[in-house]
This record gives sequence, C-alpha cells and structure tokens, in this order.
Amino acid sequence: QKLLKLESNLRDLVGLIREGESFLDVGCGTGGFRHLIPSVRYSGIDIDPATIEIGRSLASETFTCEDLFSMKSVYDFVLCSRVLMHVAPLSDAMQCLLNAARRMLVLFVPIEEHDCCELIENYGQHFYFRRFSEDTLKSFGACSIARHEPYSTVVYAR
Repeated sequence: QKLLKLESNLRDLVGLIREGESFLDVGCGTGGFRHLIPSVRYSGIDIDPATIEIGRSLASETFTCEDLFSMKSVYDFVLCSRVLMHVAPLSDAMQCLLNAARRMLVLFVPIEEHDCCELIENYGQHFYFRRFSEDTLKSFGACSIARHEPYSTVVYAR
C-alpha cells in the first residue's frame, strides 16, 4: 500500500536501471523495492535494525543496518526514497549520496515552491519533515525533476 503513493515515481525509474547493475536502496526498510527491480544486484541500508532483520528474513539480498553518513561503498545506481526530508544536515547527506552513486542517484522527495521544514509528532515521537525547492535540489548538481504528488522524482546522472 505504501508503494501506491510512489506509483508515478516507480514509472519514472523504468529505463533508468540497467540489468546487472549494483543497486543501493537507501532507507530500504524491509526491502519493498527489491521485487520491482529483480535484474539488479540489490543492497539495502536502513538505520532501523528491526526492519533490516525482516528484510534479511524475506530475501537473500544484502541488508545492512547503516546510516547514510557512514556509507563507504560505491554503487552503479543509488535510490533514496522518502529519506532526505528527515535528515540533517542536507548538504552532508547529499554529498554522501552523490559519492555513493557511480552512474545515477535518484531521489523521491516532496517539492514545494520554497524550502520548508516542520516538526511533526507521530505516536509520541517527534521528527522533521522537510520539503525542498527545485533551486535547492539543483544546487547539488545538474538534475532532472519530474513533479508528482506527494513525492517528486529527482535524477542526478553522473
């Protein structure tokens, strides 16, 4: 059901991913994208150890409990879906993601006219939810942007 919100974004990926590529899913959760892209060498990272354990129990792919700021490996294709709106500092996170992407970095992020950030409470926990302007996203390098609601697809080709 969560993937339904990303239907337009997933259509944007068609044709971008090459068979046999190394593919990193940043913020992979239990690895919901792995079934949609079976022809790649899938790896997923997430900071939640519980979801990583579930991912490991469901599939043979590589799931690692890791923070995007500590990534050391390089992958042909990096996908970061619905993560950056909760991460700070943005410039450091983007540099880590760009460094990890040999050929392409794809983001699924919310876009607004101007950058904004709000503090949200959910089940007693507080977290930040950031929306990005196109100018901010373009400040990290040449990219193409496909506007969708609730998340847009941003592609940085290397």
